[in-house]
Order: sequence, then C-alpha cells, then structure tokens
Amino acid sequence: MEPIIKWVGGKRWLAPRITPIIRKHLKGNYYEPFMGSASVFLALQYTGRSYLYDSVEALVTTFLLIKRKPMEIWPHLRRLGKTPNNQQTYNEHRSYFNRKLEHGIYDAEFAAYFLYLNRTGYNGLWRQNSNGEYNVPFGDYSKIRLPSVADILALSKCLQNAAIRCISSPNETLSVIRRAEPGDVIFSDPPYLNTYQGYDGIFEAGYDYQSDLVISLWKATRRGVKVLATNIDCKETRSWYGAFCKIHTFKRSQSIAGTTQGRKQWNQILAVSQ
Repeated sequence: MEPIIKWVGGKRWLAPRITPIIRKHLKGNYYEPFMGSASVFLALQYTGRSYLYDSVEALVTTFLLIKRKPMEIWPHLRRLGKTPNNQQTYNEHRSYFNRKLEHGIYDAEFAAYFLYLNRTGYNGLWRQNSNGEYNVPFGDYSKIRLPSVADILALSKCLQNAAIRCISSPNETLSVIRRAEPGDVIFSDPPYLNTYQGYDGIFEAGYDYQSDLVISLWKATRRGVKVLATNIDCKETRSWYGAFCKIHTFKRSQSIAGTTQGRKQWNQILAVSQ
C-alpha cells in the first residue's frame, strides 16, 4: 500500500525498484532501522516478522496507535478535517498538539493531530525547536486530503506483524543491525552524510556515525544478511559501500524546497550487497 504519512526523504519512488530484490532474498526477518513513512515496508507487504525503528517519538507513537487503535483515531481525524483550512486554525491545532506533546499525552487524539498536521504543515516536514515544540509553519494548500478510515484500517492491518520501536541514540541503530541473522534483510535509509540538520535532536549523522553504520552493515552481510542502503553520492560513501556492495546511482530533487524550480538535484546511491 501507499504510505499515509508524508516524510522528507521518503522512498516511495524507490520501492518498486528494490522490493523485488528484497522479496528474492527475504527468508527471515525484515529490518528498517530508519523507518520514516515506512514506504518500502508498506510496498513490500511482507507477512513475516518486521522490525521498524525511528528516532522521532511522535512518529513512532502514531504508528503504534494506528496499529492498536485505528477506529479510535478516526473520529478525531474526521472532526479535524471539517475545520477551516486557514493559518489561524492550523496554529490553534498545532498549539493543542504541542501541549499534548509536552505532557506526553499519547492517545488516539494525539495520533489524529499528528496526521492532520502532517498533511497541512509545510511539505510534510517534521521539525522541533529547542523546547521540543513542533514548529512547522502552515502549508497553505488549496486542498487537503487527510487519510480516510479505509487508509487507517489498511495501515493498521499491515502493521500487525511488525515490531515498532523508538530509538533514543544513534548507537541503538547499530544494535538493531547486530540482531539480524542469515536470511534476514536490512533496508538502511539513514540521514545522509553531511546533509542532515538533526531535526529530532538525536541524530547528527556525521562522518564517525556513518562509518560505524557501514561497518555494522558489512558485518551483517558476513553473517548472511542481505543489505540494501541509500545515501548521498560522494567519494566517502562510494568507497565505504563499494567494498561489499554493488553501487547504483540516481538523481532526486530535494523535497523540502518551496517551489519545483527551487528544488536542488541530489546525486544519491543505492548500495546492494553482493
């Protein structure tokens, strides 16, 4: 199925290309250490055990609530969909969401507000200020399409055999990778080297972390795990991943620019272990 959450760096466009590779090699568990909108997981439609992780607690919480309480979310989202589509209403909803976020009130209503803000905020961006408040401005879209009850139920069904967890430090992703065994597949879509601004206050995916990640993935392949990984196309990533993967290259536009004309083309790589 298609993802119902917009996410910067999402790989919906790449999923048709890599899901056949994953299906060919997947005999055990499927791992996504950097879940985001879970585009590849959803396209895969794997009925075995999957493990999905992300560092954004609000995102992970929303996925868990959709998994466990889809019909409790829908009345709140339907109500939000009937409110005026303007900046004042958006700001009021954002303030209410931030109060729930501040006090850790992670209920079905929280998930509905997350979904609403994700579709009405600027380009589906997730960003928190130094106080932990969600501070993405109003997207000012002429039309808003919120997820339907069918969308929420379909996603809930897909998530039933997935373990979904929030990670609190970059090193936890390395621990996740160490759990993979022969017959498992890892799709690694980390914050790209030297391009990430640390919107969650956890990841600063610099050189040291990226090199540690590559070593962990290489060790996983030595154990019989199939690895697919994305990153920016540069000398370092080509050298690191090229040691044990076949490198494919492609160009994609930066998705957070305000206009199509302002979107920068990024050279990126898909590394597939051999």
